[in-house]
Amino acid sequence: MIKDSGDRTEFETGAKRDMHAGKGRMDLLPWYGIMEVSKHCEEGALKYGEHNVDKGIPLHSLLDSASRHLAKYMVGMDDEDHLRAACWNLLWALNQRETHPELDDRFSVKQEKAEKKRPWISVECTNCMKRYPIAPEVWSYNADGVSIDNKILRCPFCKANEVHRYIGDLDGYADPDEKLVAVKCGGCNAHFGIPASNWNSMKACTIHNGEVLARCPRCGKDTFISEVKPDE
Repeated sequence: MIKDSGDRTEFETGAKRDMHAGKGRMDLLPWYGIMEVSKHCEEGALKYGEHNVDKGIPLHSLLDSASRHLAKYMVGMDDEDHLRAACWNLLWALNQRETHPELDDRFSVKQEKAEKKRPWISVECTNCMKRYPIAPEVWSYNADGVSIDNKILRCPFCKANEVHRYIGDLDGYADPDEKLVAVKCGGCNAHFGIPASNWNSMKACTIHNGEVLARCPRCGKDTFISEVKPDE
């Protein structure tokens, strides 16, 4: 069955083709440049074996090599075809965005991942046995990033300062593109957003009269948090 995007182009001859925007224009590629890069592929296959690069190379290595070859080309070094080598490394870096996205080890990306906040966690009061979610900043973690199992907190249900047990993380790291649910604090009335996956887990964990009992990240108090209505 032939795929059909519904976006047709009619030529002067009267013939029609599916020419959906976004497919790319293969007829506009720099074929002389591609033929040069293919020679680098041939030499690499002889040196390292065919499809060696398909196994995946950390992105920093490809970028390092591309930058080094480009610098050598720019200062006039001609001991090898440095421009061709730079293009080869950049093309494979581009290719790996689809084939090996997990090998993107650029420093800024690693730093961003490290700075992401831990997910909200579920804890249980050992006095009243009520469970409720709290922000990760409220809990303590050891040097390995593992949650400490027990901690004394003031329970918002029984109002006692009792030992709380760590139950587990409510979600994994939130997707930065994930939709945020608009909520407000019942104490300070601050409005803020919580990733939808976190909010759904918090509601599943504990809910009281349509509100979620949690610690507000703005005022730092245990209070009821509710979704913001359109007219609020």
